[in-house]
Amino acid sequence: MSKRNLPPQESSQFLLSELNDSNSSFEKDEDGSSKTSMNPSGSGEKMTKAAEETETEYEQIATEKIMSIKAEVEKIQQQIADYSKEQLQEEFKILEEMLIQQTLTLDNIDTRALDSVRELRKNTIRFVQDCMKQMDVKLK
Repeated sequence: MSKRNLPPQESSQFLLSELNDSNSSFEKDEDGSSKTSMNPSGSGEKMTKAAEETETEYEQIATEKIMSIKAEVEKIQQQIADYSKEQLQEEFKILEEMLIQQTLTLDNIDTRALDSVRELRKNTIRFVQDCMKQMDVKLK
């Protein structure tokens, strides 16, 4: 894009039109008709087939990460259930820290506006919170 001497308002409109032109992408189906997909971010931008596949791959990766974290939390939950009240008092800070770390890890997973990832992450965070409550109840 070459630099033009345009008034500021016209310059910004030109840049916006250039940006909009470069963000829209169309594909042709086998029958020659154009095919577009909406970006899941809801921004109205078009998404190519390659981007759709990337979103599917990300959804799979994010789901695997979340399920891995849930498996770790299930192990901690089992420890909580197996410990006596005295053992739990001794290990409370360590277990609490482990659960907090798992929550922080879940918080760092970007959902990319994918409802399935968002819902799974939300449910797993609730599961971690329930484990913390179980510890508190067992110690009372």
